Amino acid sequence: SALIFALRWALHFQVKTHLWIDAKWVHDGFQQRKRHTPNGDLWLEVDNLLANGAAHLVDSSWIPSHLDLARCESPFEEWIARNNAAVDVMAVRCNHERPQSLWTLVNQQRDWDQCWRDRLQKLRHYYFHIYEITHQPPSASEVIPVVSSDEEENEGSLYSFADVLSGASDFCTFQATTGFPFSFLQNLMSWIHDHDDCEEV
Repeated sequence: SALIFALRWALHFQVKTHLWIDAKWVHDGFQQRKRHTPNGDLWLEVDNLLANGAAHLVDSSWIPSHLDLARCESPFEEWIARNNAAVDVMAVRCNHERPQSLWTLVNQQRDWDQCWRDRLQKLRHYYFHIYEITHQPPSASEVIPVVSSDEEENEGSLYSFADVLSGASDFCTFQATTGFPFSFLQNLMSWIHDHDDCEEV
């Protein structure tokens, strides 16, 4: 958000501005005009400000955070180090003063994210479990010779992945195992069936 306010300020006053940024990924994203998945909405705002003229007014340099004053090689570096430390203190104080309602929302969002990470992980395990079941080489006792005509072979004697998936015996445990509703599995099976003839899914 600091980058956004700096761009707004430069654009409003039409002033050439050089930013010193201690967050390497923010500096790289700004210089290379790359959007980052985290805080994607903020990067969209940066793109809009740059497109509206801030790109011709603002440039940036990266500087390590928490510089040791004893290792600064110029008065300018020392000035940056002192002011960067002061800004850090202000940021920490500001975060501590945020209302409890905000931290409640933050924690709820973290819990929600973790919940869906866990669900997707369970779904991944479930999917690969089905894959392993349907792709296991049959044992000798399970191999049954079948004599069929050419017409039957042309009609297809092998079941698709969707057919085997739909015949799995433990579907009743799907929701309890993964946390997803059974309707999600039905939609997944429908998608697999529609793409079953593709070489790559």
